[in-house]
Amino acid sequence: MLAGLDDFSESFARALFEALPEARKAASVEEGHLHVELNSGPSRTDSTIHVYTTEDDEVIVDFGYYGDHFDWPPAGPATLDDPIAFIRALMADEILVAERMRGRSCLGSALVASGLKGFEPPRTPDEIVFLRSWSGHKDRTVRHG
Repeated sequence: MLAGLDDFSESFARALFEALPEARKAASVEEGHLHVELNSGPSRTDSTIHVYTTEDDEVIVDFGYYGDHFDWPPAGPATLDDPIAFIRALMADEILVAERMRGRSCLGSALVASGLKGFEPPRTPDEIVFLRSWSGHKDRTVRHG
């Protein structure tokens, strides 16, 4: 285990490292909290999943412009309630992140199922939606029309 983690962070780290052993090599301790950077490859610096534990006993998972807060241990078995299941789904490209942009400004981000269920295309000609997958295999740029 990593030295210096608070009890909450250690509990989460133990479960994360058991489920995803590769996370241990990507982990560090920052002021008693866990920080993990899971990158899909050296040439894909924009595909890093950031995982943090906080002083408020939350787990934060960020990917691109999308970020979510989780309780630990999870309140239910659903992927969207469990940070480890959510990370696995991102790493398996089962969940994509849709980043809605206008120029360099992010208008928002949302989760999209791998089959694009729930995907909302650009609403205006000046919007672009970038679909991002952890592996990069399902990345797409979607323009209006």
